[in-house]
Amino acid sequence: MDLTLTPEQDDLERAVTRMLATAPDAWAGLAEMGLLGLGVPEADGGAGGTFADVFVVARALGRAGARTPYVEGVVGGSLLPGPADRLVVLAHDEPGRRWHPGAGVRAEPEPTGGTWRLTGTKEPVLHGAAADLLVVSATGPEGLGLFVVDPADAAIHSYLSHDRSPTARIDLDRTPATLLAAPPHADELLTAASVRAVTAYGAEALGAMEDALERTVAYLRTRHQFGVPLASFQALTHRAADAYVALELARSAVLYATACLAEDVVDPAVASRLKVQTGRAGRLIGQEAIQLHGGIGMTDEHAIGYVTARLEVIEHLWGDTGFHLHRLAAGLGDHGAVELLR
Repeated sequence: MDLTLTPEQDDLERAVTRMLATAPDAWAGLAEMGLLGLGVPEADGGAGGTFADVFVVARALGRAGARTPYVEGVVGGSLLPGPADRLVVLAHDEPGRRWHPGAGVRAEPEPTGGTWRLTGTKEPVLHGAAADLLVVSATGPEGLGLFVVDPADAAIHSYLSHDRSPTARIDLDRTPATLLAAPPHADELLTAASVRAVTAYGAEALGAMEDALERTVAYLRTRHQFGVPLASFQALTHRAADAYVALELARSAVLYATACLAEDVVDPAVASRLKVQTGRAGRLIGQEAIQLHGGIGMTDEHAIGYVTARLEVIEHLWGDTGFHLHRLAAGLGDHGAVELLR
């Protein structure tokens, strides 16, 4: 399995990085570059390419700190392929509970016409107010299903999340919906969507961690105390080195998960290992970045504060570190015992 980027993907990363440095609207810039449908086959209305291309764009967005619905579009587009400029957002999370593959929203079939009615609340839904279509998970008479909802038919309440990203609460009160996938196919689609989401968010987190560590190391080299750079203090350089080790462990997990998806291998265990590594690394790097920057790191004006908040939000999307550790532990029995060397 090849974990290296191709020359074309290196060129793509440089092009996206240049665009993000100059474009006033990152989302519009991605659209102009034709990158909104990456990872979706051209026959389905996408831009083609593999998940490695998605990784390149997501990591660049993380490094730039851009607030776009790119990952949401990647996930939604995999569920409901269509025109690349159409934003489809999956609404699965629900208030008052941790991430769970089930759904508390209820789906009731209409007696005639094939229409369904959904009742319940979805929150938080990142970039939900910007969606052209919503894919909503709901539980019907036969189990979990996925339904397409027109945002105009739902009550959408917008607000900003912890990292100031556009977020929404979506209230459904017998809202009309069209069945996209019935059980058990819906469970399979949701599992695949979760793996893609975790991997794409992992790529974004990787870019954010790279940016945070680079800023921190640069600060240690240029900031002077007692007449010498902060980087001359061994205790501080050791903390930066620990952050670097955590970053490289996370990088390996993200690259491996990306390579799996690029070869159409959907493995929830691989996604869980990625989530644990990026969750731990993101928390360590974010906290150390703030500590090593001193008081300026606590301010809203400094980029480190936003990067740390973004890493914290990503850590809680699609199950936090604790959830994925529990899932990995529950699957230990699926593996054979290791024979001791004698």
